[in-house]
Amino acid sequence: MIPPQPIQIQCPQCRQPHIAWIQSIVDVGQQPELKDRLLRGRLNLITCPHCGGKGMLSIPLLYHDPSKEMLLCLMPMELNLMREDQERLIGAMTNALMEALPPEKRKGYLLQPRTLFSLQRLIEEILEADGVTREMLDEQVERARLVQDLLDRLDDEERLKALVAQRREELTYELFLTLATSMETAWEDGDERLAQRLAQLQEKLLELAGPPPSPIPEPLPEGATYEEVIQTLLEAEGERQLQGLVIANRPLLDYGFFQALTGQIEAAQSAGEAERAKQLMDLRARIVEITDELDRQVQAALERAAGLLRHILESDDPRRVIQERIEEIDETFLMVLSANIAQARAEGKEEIAGGLEVLYGYVLSRLEAQMPPELQLINRLLRVESSEAREKLLRREPALVDERFLDLVRAVAEDARRQRQREIVERLGEIEAQVERFLEGGQSGSEGRAGHARGT
Repeated sequence: MIPPQPIQIQCPQCRQPHIAWIQSIVDVGQQPELKDRLLRGRLNLITCPHCGGKGMLSIPLLYHDPSKEMLLCLMPMELNLMREDQERLIGAMTNALMEALPPEKRKGYLLQPRTLFSLQRLIEEILEADGVTREMLDEQVERARLVQDLLDRLDDEERLKALVAQRREELTYELFLTLATSMETAWEDGDERLAQRLAQLQEKLLELAGPPPSPIPEPLPEGATYEEVIQTLLEAEGERQLQGLVIANRPLLDYGFFQALTGQIEAAQSAGEAERAKQLMDLRARIVEITDELDRQVQAALERAAGLLRHILESDDPRRVIQERIEEIDETFLMVLSANIAQARAEGKEEIAGGLEVLYGYVLSRLEAQMPPELQLINRLLRVESSEAREKLLRREPALVDERFLDLVRAVAEDARRQRQREIVERLGEIEAQVERFLEGGQSGSEGRAGHARGT
């Protein structure tokens, strides 16, 4: 592992000197979590201890991805370094990387790093190597521009309505993801006003245009035959729909599925149906490519989660690190933590297992604290067993329980159904029915909000 290095800098806002810790080498093989921080603009993001000002340092950076035999060097043009100085820095960073690698991983491509002169170009190179095409990058830029155009009209409802009507087809699931990412970044940067305006925009878009359709198609029924799965995949309209179908039905694409697909290829070849045989072989090749890429993404996510867990456990203050890195904690991290708890139990290490369970509980509490109040209430409803306990929770939070809350319960249930979480779907069905009865009984959210405002 290549640790960050301390340097002394002067804050551009208050002009006070202070020590900053920088990461000049990103080795994805050893520290996969650094790649995510780089792509999200969080790497070498410095906060001044004197005035609280934030900014990203523009420094030379070496990026190494051994799985792709990729070595890139960022040499920011604004530094105005002489060629000799650039070569000296590149040589020093490359030597530091080589020394951190085991001998068998020191390959020839490490002697020929490719130099780039802007952070934007570095990020584009990394994304393109991950299969993100130039077209996809251009689409993301267009989505960001549309979010800004919508935000500029937030205070003028008529202009906002006109733009929504004009660009309705572009208000896709991906655009809402862009909006959510912008909101998260604003909160992380301490720009509370921007984050609140983005949240207002999100609510207004949902009001004017409704929720966007999910990009993932409906999964086939669990009892679907291999023949039905193959035919559905053959009928996919375009690459994006095929990818969505593969993602939605991944549990069905097992060894038996590929046996059935190979059987259909052989049958078509025997019958002299050359065109159908080619169509099936092309389908098999694309499915293998998509599933292999999904597996790589899952493996990379597991490695990032394991690295983050290791960093938390090795720190002097795990809770502080969790709070600082909370945006990196997701379902994969919780799965890795659960696996470590199970392993400790299996090995009879009860003290370690107990400590990890306490950590797990703390992580859940921090994640829940960041959720909107409505989702926090749904989580609490899922944790209680009896209808009486759920009734008490609903009566305790009448301001939250209205038709929109009921729609949210249904949306969460639909998401769980897509993920084949049967037990969760059943529990959410019970909650939905109880919320409906609660609303029919006159305990509307609007009444609750009015009572709450009156202090009753």
